[in-house]
Amino acid sequence: MNESVVNLYTAELAGALGNSTFDEIFNCLKGDSHVKQNEAVAIASNLLQAKVAASTARGAALGRILKLHNSLATFKLKQRAVGGRSAA
Repeated sequence: MNESVVNLYTAELAGALGNSTFDEIFNCLKGDSHVKQNEAVAIASNLLQAKVAASTARGAALGRILKLHNSLATFKLKQRAVGGRSAA
């Protein structure tokens, strides 16, 4: 496994989660031939702060990263919509 690739993408994606810059970095990750199944699983595990099974397919690991980003982006939009106040 290429630890430098894992560390690079983990740091870049962690800083971009929930932000507009995420898509550009994520597209680079998807197209990077150096990111094999093992690296994708390690990056997903790091970002999710939970163990992702080593047998998880590359596409499924990338999907979990994208799902995390979408959840955070949706949360930020909802929070902005109510101006930080409770909607109740």
